[in-house]
Amino acid sequence: MTDELSNRQKQKALEESLKRILSKRLKKLRGPLNKTEFSARAAMSPMQYAQYENGKRLPSLPVLLRLIKMSNCAPGYLLGLKGDYDVSGSN
Repeated sequence: MTDELSNRQKQKALEESLKRILSKRLKKLRGPLNKTEFSARAAMSPMQYAQYENGKRLPSLPVLLRLIKMSNCAPGYLLGLKGDYDVSGSN
């Protein structure tokens, strides 16, 4: 039972960490656009986008892929796997 609880705690901690990273990276990618403009370009509601940028939710895989494609960033960038959003892979 303790292993199961420990695994759930680890999963929750990882999820919260991903939310923080995604939030920071989305703010950086959004640049000078406001949330409404950026969310329109990403084909989602401003409320949905705000939940991602505010660290309240993680996007589904299709939404994440849409954000990556729309932002032209390296796939690992939004998830914190790369420090640079350059799609060429040259960091």
